[in-house]
Amino acid sequence: DAGPDALARAKQEFLKELQIDPGNADAEYILGVLAQRTQNFDEAIIRFSQATKLDQNFAEAYLGWGACLLSDKKYEEALVPLQHAERLTPGNPNVHNALATAFARTGRKAEAEREFATLRSLSATDHSNAPAENRPQ
Repeated sequence: DAGPDALARAKQEFLKELQIDPGNADAEYILGVLAQRTQNFDEAIIRFSQATKLDQNFAEAYLGWGACLLSDKKYEEALVPLQHAERLTPGNPNVHNALATAFARTGRKAEAEREFATLRSLSATDHSNAPAENRPQ
C-alpha cells in the first residue's frame, strides 16, 4: 500500500524488527536506504555503518554509507567505506563511480582517473541492458 506515509510506515516496521532482532543487518540497511531517500544523511550514515558492523561483507551497506558521505560532502571520509565496497564487489560500476567522485573531490586525480577508467571498462563489457539478440551468449 503506497501512500504519502509509506516511508514512515516502512521505517516503523523496520524499527520494530530491530527491537525483535537488534543484530539484523538487513533492517539497518533498509532504514539507511529510507533515510537516504529523504536526504537524512546523518541517520543514513549511522544505519549503513551499523549494518556493516553487523555484517562485514555487506557490500551494498558500505556503498550506501560512502554515497551518503559523498552527498554530505565528506569526500575524504567516504573513501574508507567505498574502498571496502570495492574489495567486496570489484565489478560493481556504482562503487567505481562513487570512488572516482571521492578521489576527484579530494584532489587525487590519478586515482580518480584510474577509477573512471575501470568504470568505462566495466560499462563497455556490461551487456545486461542490451537487447537479447545483442547479448553475448
